[in-house]
Amino acid sequence: MNGSKLLGALALGMILVFAVTGVAMAEYPEVSFSGYADVQTEIYSFTPDINNSDSDVSSSDIYVNEAAFAPHVDLSKWVSMDAVFYYIEQPPSRGARSGSTSGLAINEWYVTITSDVGIYVKGGLSYPPVGDFTTWGVGYTRVQDLFWTQQSELAVGYDHPFVGIELAAFNGGFDNTEDDGTYDKASDQIDGFAGKLEVRPLANNDDHSLAIGGYFLSDATETLAGLGGILNEQVVSSEDLNLDGDTDDEGETVTAVLYESDVAAFGAYLNGEFTFSDAFALGVAGEYAATGEFDEAEYTDAAGEATAISAYHAELVGMFDEKNVQVGVKFAGISGLDWLGSTAYDATFEPTTFTQFGGYVGVDYIPGIHLALQHLAGSDDESNTENITTLQGKVSF
Repeated sequence: MNGSKLLGALALGMILVFAVTGVAMAEYPEVSFSGYADVQTEIYSFTPDINNSDSDVSSSDIYVNEAAFAPHVDLSKWVSMDAVFYYIEQPPSRGARSGSTSGLAINEWYVTITSDVGIYVKGGLSYPPVGDFTTWGVGYTRVQDLFWTQQSELAVGYDHPFVGIELAAFNGGFDNTEDDGTYDKASDQIDGFAGKLEVRPLANNDDHSLAIGGYFLSDATETLAGLGGILNEQVVSSEDLNLDGDTDDEGETVTAVLYESDVAAFGAYLNGEFTFSDAFALGVAGEYAATGEFDEAEYTDAAGEATAISAYHAELVGMFDEKNVQVGVKFAGISGLDWLGSTAYDATFEPTTFTQFGGYVGVDYIPGIHLALQHLAGSDDESNTENITTLQGKVSF
């Protein structure tokens, strides 16, 4: 039995198991709504390490970083449907690297079938179980920047107070090539997989929580960061590619991305919140994720070396006055990429690492409203620097 048939049989079997347990229709459907709007003011600056240069980049803007409206429908005790309507604008710091974009889209739409014993099946457009991304500060973590992924998937999981596990399958959007550089039609299949295991050893403790977990993604190019787009493009002749076997085509050039086999990504994390009194609590978060090493024909870093791509995030936060005030520090980094785009300013730069450090303060005294101020300073290994100051106002319901 091939993979797609196995997945189909598994999903059908789970649906039948849940269906025969009976459904109480009198109280359903139940509809609820949630959402948020995250408005930010950002001051951004980038300084390349070029002598006597006026190439500094600076910008500031007020923008809707994210906004979402999420209806949830309980169709029965065991069947629910979720949707997330999502709007995003690119802040100046991202626009400086990739061009400012904005848009409104259906971000998620999926159906979940659950059971009384914690087993569930989820199908639709959502986020496979890759990453943790915990932060009490403003914005995404650097791990989330690189390894977040969104797919139309089928997932099976088990949720218990002390442990959670989820496995997902999907047909990814970045497919492999043949040995000669031509498109591999066989890769247009349900051949993408992701999984996560999380343990929560303090689940019975009312004052403290701790989660420790790990995850994998079978193909690191299937991320929202578009890691597939950084793969090397090689110009070869049509004869080398043997496009049609006609030697008269010798000399015609073709640009091909040579990505012959999937390179997986793996990650591990922990996050915890420890409440010592109404006056003080402590939060900690740490996460590391990395791809396998790419083949030199497929991807090299800015120094021209075959490499893996990785990111990490570490955070420590003190929470005061019933957690209404948060004061924290962050330390983060990325390896294997020219994260700041420094080679656009000087082709001799070979930046391969990026480190970032900063802190934040947040307050939550008004119900449903979170206010925060954060400053992050970053630099790469060629002494190019970036500074980002963000003022956040987030309304949630």
